[in-house]
Amino acid sequence: WAFIPHNLLYKLRRMRIKDPDCGYYLNHEFFVDGTPAIADVYFNGAWRTVLVCGQGPGWGKNQKCYYFALDVTNPLDPKPLWEFTDYYMGETWSVPKIARIKSPDKWVVFFGSGYDNDYNPKVAIGHYFYVVDVATGELLKSFKVGKDLEVSKYGIQNTLPGSPETIDKNKDGYDDAVYFGDLLGRIWKIDLSLNYTNWEVKKIYEDPFNFPIFTKPAVIYSALDQTVRLYFGTGGDDKAPNSSIYSFVALADTDQGAIVEWYLGSEDFGKSLKLTPEKQKGTFVIGEKVWADPVIIERTIYIATLEGSIESINPCKSTVGKGKIYARYTLGNQMGGSALMSSQGDAINFMETLQKVRSAVTVGSIKDIRSQSGQPPMNFREVFIQSFTQPTPGSEPPYPPSQVLAQPISPNVLVIKEWREIYKIQRIK
Repeated sequence: WAFIPHNLLYKLRRMRIKDPDCGYYLNHEFFVDGTPAIADVYFNGAWRTVLVCGQGPGWGKNQKCYYFALDVTNPLDPKPLWEFTDYYMGETWSVPKIARIKSPDKWVVFFGSGYDNDYNPKVAIGHYFYVVDVATGELLKSFKVGKDLEVSKYGIQNTLPGSPETIDKNKDGYDDAVYFGDLLGRIWKIDLSLNYTNWEVKKIYEDPFNFPIFTKPAVIYSALDQTVRLYFGTGGDDKAPNSSIYSFVALADTDQGAIVEWYLGSEDFGKSLKLTPEKQKGTFVIGEKVWADPVIIERTIYIATLEGSIESINPCKSTVGKGKIYARYTLGNQMGGSALMSSQGDAINFMETLQKVRSAVTVGSIKDIRSQSGQPPMNFREVFIQSFTQPTPGSEPPYPPSQVLAQPISPNVLVIKEWREIYKIQRIK
């Protein structure tokens, strides 16, 4: 089956096919170009599987985009639930976050209003954050994030194209807070422990240079010190200058306020935030940007970076060059230190890919890669990286795929040999 949102039915006429010999061509149009979120939720006395998705550019310039929801409990018989838009909604790129709140006890979906696509310098679009009832599509709460028509010195308008993330600190099934970033380099938080009528959006961090935060923050909770930790990077926008040094930040959200525990970036970044020198755990080269959502697994944070642009409509024009993969410890005495090592056992700062990578790593299964060679057993977790293009012929080294994926190749180059999607299935009783 396939589903076309109601607001896009009127746009089908614009997808006309033309014959190139007679001056005709296929007129490409964007329809649903967002990434869906899927979760098991409970409403109307039953458990249901619900899909919520944005439309990306949707209608495009000067047109409102929508989020929509489907009940896919029966995969062969989907049911449309609702469509949602708002006056302040632009291009809906934010991947929705489906969560359960305590007061009132219900399932909701969080998302941002996306890029400003009205091109009117006097009208502010895209700087609102929404909370919607996942069962009905009813707007429960909306928040203006920052001020109207805020623009950085680089010409980047404040909008919310990135995705939110929630945290359930005590594992009781109710989310306690939601976090998200904006294109002026700020991290915002909503405390969900109160009744939703009393929710407020609070700024807990601001980049000293107002570099854009495009990615969804990775969020974990440490029971040892009862602290929520967030991980995010800057630079994810085409207007962000390629002559700047961007950063990746490890932020602890404590009762005394948010504290930068460590960072990758320039010395000027640390000085601007009055951080001690030991908090700098490395730096980026000029123009190296964080476009991909960071991924946390087993106390390690994986970071993907690239230089230049990645948002070109034609991806072939934006994939030239290399990317980098970082892995850093999130806890313990080695916090912020590199979790990557060479085949000689020496720590290295990063691994290079032979092409740019738009998404961060996908974590696979644990494998023993040494037992087949007669060496002592050693477990490695496989890490898979999505690439736009295949490696240049002749560049593949003579290593088994498991070794290529598990450890760097001299001189610290990671070659993408294969990939697969990993699904995590959870059964809710």
